[in-house]
Amino acid sequence: DRAYFALVGLPIAGLYLWIVVGFLEEQYAGVSNQLLYWRHDSKWAIGAELNQVFPRDPDRMLFVFDDARLTAELAGYYHLPGGTVLKGALTRYLGTDTGVRFDLTHPLDNGWQVEAYAAFSNADYLLVPQLAGIRLTVPLGHLWDGIGGRNISITPSVSGKILGRDQAQSLDLPVTLYDWAAPAHMGNVLRSWPGLDWH
Repeated sequence: DRAYFALVGLPIAGLYLWIVVGFLEEQYAGVSNQLLYWRHDSKWAIGAELNQVFPRDPDRMLFVFDDARLTAELAGYYHLPGGTVLKGALTRYLGTDTGVRFDLTHPLDNGWQVEAYAAFSNADYLLVPQLAGIRLTVPLGHLWDGIGGRNISITPSVSGKILGRDQAQSLDLPVTLYDWAAPAHMGNVLRSWPGLDWH
C-alpha cells in the first residue's frame, strides 16, 4: 500500500526538517513536509506539517486522480510523568474542514503502547468529536533486511474508532517526524534508566 522516499535534515540543534514523497497511504499519494523543534532535554516540542496529496486510482496502482488535497497541522507536544505524551493540534483535514485534535499516548511494559485520540471539526458541532478512538500497538520483533542490511521492526496495532463520518479525516502518514526523532530523545532514555531524571 505504501512506497515512499524520505529525507531528513538537522540544520541546527533541536530543529528537524523532513520531506516524504511517494505513495503515502492506501488512498493518497503526494508530498509531506514536516518541521519539528524539540531540544534533546526538553519536555515539550512544537511541530508543523504541510501535505499536498492526490487520491490514488484503485484500478491503476501507480496512477492518481487530478484532485489535489492540501492538509496542514500545527501541533504542540508535552511529556507528562511516566512517559505519557499529550499532543494538541490545529488541523486542516482532507475534506478542507478545519478543527482541533487531541492525542494521549502512554507507553506500557515491553514496548507496548496505548493511544487515545479525539478530533473535532468545524463541519459539525465543535463540542462533539467527529472522530475518536483508542489504539494499542504491540511490537512483535524484527525481520532482517538482507538487501538493506538492517532490522525491520514489526509493530502491528489494533484500534477501535467511530465510523460513518466524513469530517475530521487526516492523512495516515507512514511515519511522522516526531515518531522518528522520539527514540533518541531524553524521555525515552529516562524510561530505560530509572535512576535518571529531568534536570
